[in-house]
Amino acid sequence: MKRESVVQIPLEKITPHASNRSAAGCDPVQLQELADSIAKNGVQEPAIVRKNGSDTFELVAGHRRWKACRLAGLKRLPCIVRECDDNQVLQIQLVENLQREDVHPLDESAIYLEMMALSGYNVRQIAESVGKSTAYVYMRTQLKSLVPLARAAFAENLFSMTHALEIARLEPEKQVECVEYLRANKGRHAASMAVFARWLSGARTIEPRPKRRVEYQEKKHQAKIVQLEEPFTIIIKGSPPYLLVKLLAASEKDHNRLLKLLQGIGGDVVYEEEDI
Repeated sequence: MKRESVVQIPLEKITPHASNRSAAGCDPVQLQELADSIAKNGVQEPAIVRKNGSDTFELVAGHRRWKACRLAGLKRLPCIVRECDDNQVLQIQLVENLQREDVHPLDESAIYLEMMALSGYNVRQIAESVGKSTAYVYMRTQLKSLVPLARAAFAENLFSMTHALEIARLEPEKQVECVEYLRANKGRHAASMAVFARWLSGARTIEPRPKRRVEYQEKKHQAKIVQLEEPFTIIIKGSPPYLLVKLLAASEKDHNRLLKLLQGIGGDVVYEEEDI
């Protein structure tokens, strides 16, 4: 494979790509730490750009490095100049974003949706190309239904991914009402997924319900899911690799743990309430 050359490009000649802008923005503390590291040790990995004119460039990957260099007072950014179309740009950005620990679901959602629009990929094809489950990609595409107020609240981490999916199902007026409820109850038990789900259903009480133990066993395989918050329903049918799972309103932590356990068994997780 031919080794790509690195060139030093003036920062003012580089403009960020539209999809490079994170929904949650760059954490100022982390950005300053990166700037301090760059000032001391230099940029360890070059950014990727494509030509955007005779002597200007569009940033494909390396948005945080570009911002950190500006913050550190540097004048140039080491870059690899690459010829790539819009679809290839999105794929490069997606790979880079997925390698970050702090990637926000809204950022993933934006790239998945743009890939679908530009390339005609469906959810399953995107899932295969990025090494994620179909359910994982599908759930993030559903965030497109969030109204601006709900998107902004989710970007600032007012509520979890599980909350966001429930809110995205609702009419715009109800979404606004949900955001106001969660903001008023931030950090309280009333904002937990279990209580929030009961509030959505019109329940008058927000007292915590007892927790249940749920077990799944199948001959040589065994997985236990314990202490799941109510209200929830879990239905498991069939045997690996065909597991039908219905999961409603568990906490995000337990929801992710359930998925990991089932995928470890070898099951393909399907959400009964959604057609994916």
